[in-house]
Amino acid sequence: MNEIKEDGTKFKISLSSAPQLEPLVVELSSPGPLTSALFLFLHSMKEAEKGPLSPKVLFNQLCQKAPRFKGFQQQDSQELLHHLLDAVRTEETKRIQASILKAFNNPTTKTADEETRKKVKAYGKEGVKMNFIDRIFIGELTSTVMCEECANISTMKDPFIDISLPIIEERVSKPVLLGKMSKCRSLQETDQDHNKGTVTVENTHPPRAAKKHSSPKDKAKRKAGGVYTNARKQLLISAVPAILILHLKRFHQAGLSLRKVNRHVDFPLTLDLAPFCAATCKNISVGEKVLYGLYGIVEHSGSMRGGHYTAYVKVRVPSRKLSECITGRKTAPGLKEADSELGGHWVHVSDTYVQVVPESRALSAQAYLLFYERIL
Repeated sequence: MNEIKEDGTKFKISLSSAPQLEPLVVELSSPGPLTSALFLFLHSMKEAEKGPLSPKVLFNQLCQKAPRFKGFQQQDSQELLHHLLDAVRTEETKRIQASILKAFNNPTTKTADEETRKKVKAYGKEGVKMNFIDRIFIGELTSTVMCEECANISTMKDPFIDISLPIIEERVSKPVLLGKMSKCRSLQETDQDHNKGTVTVENTHPPRAAKKHSSPKDKAKRKAGGVYTNARKQLLISAVPAILILHLKRFHQAGLSLRKVNRHVDFPLTLDLAPFCAATCKNISVGEKVLYGLYGIVEHSGSMRGGHYTAYVKVRVPSRKLSECITGRKTAPGLKEADSELGGHWVHVSDTYVQVVPESRALSAQAYLLFYERIL
């Protein structure tokens, strides 16, 4: 965030889709109020002053964007994270768009000629993707549905800020393992195999291939005839983020009430995302490992009626690979590669209480959110 905090920061937009247009250098204005509050809060966390740090200024700014978080009601940490990142992204998008218009002397629909309008649109389309939220947190999922009757295939790409993973309780069969579309088995067969195993992050991923049954909403509509048929659906990551956030779905609707799944889910210190990536994944090479290191855990203790969020954070050396993924350029030799999952130490944060804890305690947490950073 250092490069976006100051008024007058230079920002270069290059158009790979229109190489005939020169790169545009724009001058950014001051960040929005929420973005500024977030930067101030993160900067204050690095200071060595004693005593707890209050997030009051940041929280008040967030409540102006999302009034639902005012008061002292129980709130969902994943929803708060989404609102925070979405609101900051909106501020940064507007900031970039304003800087592009300023570079063209703030044209209007009445004063701008056709060529200027096309340039503003082209630079704007590329520029908004360069906001730091997208560069750090946004990935892309590709959903592929194949009709079993006519073999018609349809695909859809969607950005994601986190990936939600279902947790099945112990008395129910476990989630479907990721598998290739051509070798898909029925959900019932897979469930029988899973009854003996341990629930892990790897086998709670959304199924890469699953045979759909029963209701029309679970079936694909054939291109010809408009009838519903059985289909197979595959989910693959087509662009990996610098920071991967996994959301374990512990809260479920049960009739008219919500209930919590308390089952423990094992999660690794190092996660290889390559098996879950499409062959055409945009920002990795074929056969390349896509390794992420665990650095943060949000834990929810208690029930739906009342609970408490705490966090486990790994204090570590910044990763050179992470910096390269975010900035898109090679970094100075000051940063080290995160070559070992044993480096650093874990701390447990509960309100104003911070305590160094062993790694085993962090791994035994009832995780709700998991934060991984790219290390290879």
